Amino acid sequence: MTNSFIAIDFETANGFRGSVCEVGLVRIVDGAETTAFTSLVKPHPDHARFDGMNISIHGIHPDDVAASPEFDELWPGIREFVGDLPLVAHNASFDMSALRELVYLYGLPIPTATYFCTLVLSRRILDLTSYSLPFVARELGIPDSVHHRAGSDARCASEVVLALLARAGQPDIDRLATSVHVSAGRIDSSTWTGSRHTGPGAGDFSATTIELMRAALVNGEADEDGPLFGRKVAFTGGLSSMTRAEAAAKVLRAGGEPEVGVTKHTDFLVVGAENGYTINPTTAITAKFQKAEALRRKGSLIEVLDELSFVRML
Repeated sequence: MTNSFIAIDFETANGFRGSVCEVGLVRIVDGAETTAFTSLVKPHPDHARFDGMNISIHGIHPDDVAASPEFDELWPGIREFVGDLPLVAHNASFDMSALRELVYLYGLPIPTATYFCTLVLSRRILDLTSYSLPFVARELGIPDSVHHRAGSDARCASEVVLALLARAGQPDIDRLATSVHVSAGRIDSSTWTGSRHTGPGAGDFSATTIELMRAALVNGEADEDGPLFGRKVAFTGGLSSMTRAEAAAKVLRAGGEPEVGVTKHTDFLVVGAENGYTINPTTAITAKFQKAEALRRKGSLIEVLDELSFVRML
């Protein structure tokens, strides 16, 4: 198979994933970018509120999209742009759920496509403290770009795929994913399945720990396939979207276990928005971040998340 795919990224106006206010697409054919498409999007009238947190992430304001088309107007052109190529995105679970909400919101025909997540692939191939896009890009030697704008993030995701292929010595994204036990996600009229790690160790949690977590849930609503289920989560810095207590409660409801401090058993360290939404290697880091780095050097598998990534996981 030729190394061809479409990188896609959405930015949203608020916490509802269908509140898309910008879309970016980059087409890669035989390992090279051929064309790109970016557009501001006027959110659906039912979900047009712009939250301050989202604005601070991407810098898009209501006035910026007032004269922009809504997603249903852009959809025919996007379908033509994508064609039969697979999609890729960094943290694809967010972008694919945004697409799903848009399709349902506007009553659009459900597309048929496969997709891959560069976040999942990066976790299998690279050894990093954080797998946010700036860290992955720096590790792979990808030049700095403006993160959390749809066009630049889509392009960065496409460059991540090409760099991972070179790093792993694989000819195309299908064989790259197979080599590290990552399944392709699937979209069609009957199902939306995720791109995830399926190899040894995937979902390897002790039954005792899972039962203890389950006992703390409210009405047992936790998704056992969710990214926080069975994971220990610590926090550093001030959260802007919720209090620390609220965040801990949300982790419990997601089937995870909140922690007061960072230990060798911590799975995720969430850096609050007051320390920057995008965890960037060049920004100031906290004492807990430094401890996470030190523990990783001793063999712990702690991953650092920015607040937006944590909210998206929830």
